[in-house]
Amino acid sequence: VTPTWRVREAWLDGLDILAITDHLEVRRYEKTILNHLRKYNANGEPHKDVYAGSAKVPVNDDPVMSDFNVSYQEAEKATKKYPVHVIKAIEISRTKATGSDYNALFVKDIEKIYDKDHFQVLRNAKDQGCLVIHNHPVIGRAECVMTEFEKAAMAEGLFDGIEVASGCTLY
Repeated sequence: VTPTWRVREAWLDGLDILAITDHLEVRRYEKTILNHLRKYNANGEPHKDVYAGSAKVPVNDDPVMSDFNVSYQEAEKATKKYPVHVIKAIEISRTKATGSDYNALFVKDIEKIYDKDHFQVLRNAKDQGCLVIHNHPVIGRAECVMTEFEKAAMAEGLFDGIEVASGCTLY
C-alpha cells in the first residue's frame, strides 16, 4: 500500500508515531521493476520520482533510478490530514551471514545510506546520526549464535539496539 495509506492506518489504530522502513536492497531489482511499471503510466514515461539516465548512486554498474526519500515525503504530507509523527527510516537487508536486517531510524537522506559493503552501509547510517537496530537476529538459524560480521559490527559500535521479539518469536 502507499505511504499515505500506512499513515491513515496508524492514525485509525491510535498510533502517535510511525516509521516506514522500505527495504533499501530492492535496488538490485529496481531496473526490472521500473521497466514493468512503465506501461502503467499514461504517457509510458517513468514516474516523476524516477531518475532514468541521471545516476545518483551506481549499483551493479546500473544507475539508481528512484529516490527512496519519496516514501517519507508522501507520508509526511498525509500527516496534515492524519496527525501521526512520521520518522524517516529505512530497512537495510543483507544476508544471513551478516545478520540479515537492520533498521536505520531518524535518517536525514536515505539516498546516502546505500553501499555494497556490509559495514559501510551501517557506517553511512551512523554518520547521519541514525539509531540502528538489528532486526530479528538469528532468523533462519539453527542456534542463537552471533556471526563474525555481527561481532565486528557490534565491536565497532554500529548497533544501538537489538530486536528481542517479532510477532510470536523471541530472540
